[in-house]
Amino acid sequence: MLGKMVKRGVLAMVLGVSVSLSTVVLAQEGEKPFSADEIQRFMADYPAMIQWNRKKQGDQAWQNHPWMIAGLRYNKEFVEQLAAKGWKSDRFFYIFNHLNQGLMIRKTQQQELESRKRMQEQMKRLQAESRARAASNQEEMAAAAQQRVASMTEQLDAEERRIRQNPYMNPMQRRQALDLLQQQRQFMKQSVNPGSSMQDWQEQMRQSQKQAILRNPYISAAQKYWMIRQMQANKVTATPSNKAAMMHGGEHHMGPGMDRESMFKQQKAWVARQKAAVANNPFIPPQQRELMKRNMDQYLQKMEEGMRADHSEAGSLPKVEMELVERYGDQLMKIFQQP
Repeated sequence: MLGKMVKRGVLAMVLGVSVSLSTVVLAQEGEKPFSADEIQRFMADYPAMIQWNRKKQGDQAWQNHPWMIAGLRYNKEFVEQLAAKGWKSDRFFYIFNHLNQGLMIRKTQQQELESRKRMQEQMKRLQAESRARAASNQEEMAAAAQQRVASMTEQLDAEERRIRQNPYMNPMQRRQALDLLQQQRQFMKQSVNPGSSMQDWQEQMRQSQKQAILRNPYISAAQKYWMIRQMQANKVTATPSNKAAMMHGGEHHMGPGMDRESMFKQQKAWVARQKAAVANNPFIPPQQRELMKRNMDQYLQKMEEGMRADHSEAGSLPKVEMELVERYGDQLMKIFQQP
């Protein structure tokens, strides 16, 4: 007896899967969208129908699973019970299948909304951390600059005393040495002048580094070229507009209305910056640079394919039906989940 019941249940489940999928297509062709009155009538009759089926099948709770109920569309006794309540089998299962489909769409939309909220919260947290790090870095840079000034001032003072006290220097040599010290003091003051901007100070540092590279006899011409080119690339990346974008979220800000197209544009711009940084990096071998660029191109291609894919028709319902599913969703979930 138990074996027959199990076989019957398996058969009903298989039939339910195939029938449930085919019913939606057939019903869409021949049935009109359901109304609010029909949903209320369905919710009133459905519990009694599944209880009747459960008793018929030996009072087993798994018989009430929607996939099992879908397999009863061509069950003679079940159809007779529907008719006794004034239902046509095609109409009852049209509503049944579309409600289940609508609830799945509703659940997916809720999960997507929750996922987007989590992403936005995470992005806000990362942006806040980025702003905090940027502010902290500026404070540290200012403090380090003051320390360098103090150290350099101490060294220059010691050097000036040595020059003035050197009995072997003639007056002209002493004057030239003191003038050179004065120039060094002036450059040091300009580098950390409170009235100058951080960008001016950074530009002075870059020029100083560039001159040091050009004057270094132990660096080949090719190495000098790539090192200076990398400095220029870093300068472009660190422009005020890019810094503001990094500190305030910039183009990585994700508003609640952001669509897939905007997200893809952001990722594309980010990958472009990474590719530029890789291309201008003299310390990455050419073969490795090419491999990294190919990997980034493949990443963009896969992302674009996923975002361009049209999922709008998959699992779609008439607008009026989806609105009713949204209205009665919680009540329907309770009915379909009851033992």
